[in-house]
Amino acid sequence: MDNLEEKLNALTITEEVEVVIDCEDDDEVVVNVLLHLFLVGKLLTNNLFSVEAMKNTFKIVWRLGKGKVVREIKHGIFVFQFFSIVDKAKVLEDGPLYFACAPLLLKEVEEGIQPSAEDVPLNKRTKSMSISMVSSMGTFVEINDLD
Repeated sequence: MDNLEEKLNALTITEEVEVVIDCEDDDEVVVNVLLHLFLVGKLLTNNLFSVEAMKNTFKIVWRLGKGKVVREIKHGIFVFQFFSIVDKAKVLEDGPLYFACAPLLLKEVEEGIQPSAEDVPLNKRTKSMSISMVSSMGTFVEINDLD
């Protein structure tokens, strides 16, 4: 395992292999509309914590009418998807949030925002964009829908 990690860390992208994928995405308009129901959050702690416990705590505290989905992008950075603009507004109006003695900062999602430098912008995470990216690297075979 360490040997594989060393090899991966030694890889670099040169100008010869760097490719910028620019494609039209019909889904992007729909995704941009849906992004109004999202918040990006960062829990300001270096301590270990249970993501499931955090999700359950906020479920109890927020008591949302339509619910939410929480996805961890990387340690301490989350995307909160709401199913009602009223629920999202309630969360923003409730004031400062804390979990495990650490503040949770929330921010509106802006078009093209990337939760971290390594991530694909949230409005580019569509099926058609995924197919375009994979096709540029080789032959696209199939995609499994999780919906």
